[in-house]
Amino acid sequence: MPEKQFFQAMQELSVHTANMYSENLAKLFQDLRRDPIMLRRTGHHHEGKVAPFPRRKQKSFGVSKLITVAGMFIFCFLLTVVIVQMFQHNRLRKELAAVELQVMEQESRNKAIAEEITRLNETGYIEMLARKLLGLVRPGEIVFQFKD
Repeated sequence: MPEKQFFQAMQELSVHTANMYSENLAKLFQDLRRDPIMLRRTGHHHEGKVAPFPRRKQKSFGVSKLITVAGMFIFCFLLTVVIVQMFQHNRLRKELAAVELQVMEQESRNKAIAEEITRLNETGYIEMLARKLLGLVRPGEIVFQFKD
């Protein structure tokens, strides 16, 4: 007999639960007819009242967006500065190579002039230049000139 009472109690409970769900479902459909967007907005049903639409705090631009945009501007500025510095560095390196080449040329020219000065202090070199360039001869020497 207790089993029969248990099954009868379970049946009554299931009928009661089904009635309760059908009443809630009927209320939900009534609310949905009044405000069809309510269910989508809130995800739940308010008894006899229209559900308030949850509003988010309006941000005009937002601090995180502002920081992001400022960071992007700073990054672009620094990137531009680095690129300009690279071009200037390459240009200055080329100028330095050209100036170093000029310095080497001038040093070799100075060395040649110093050697010329040293030779001009020797009497044999001066005599050779006088004979070759000026056509001078010593007294008693005979000069032979050939026509080309």
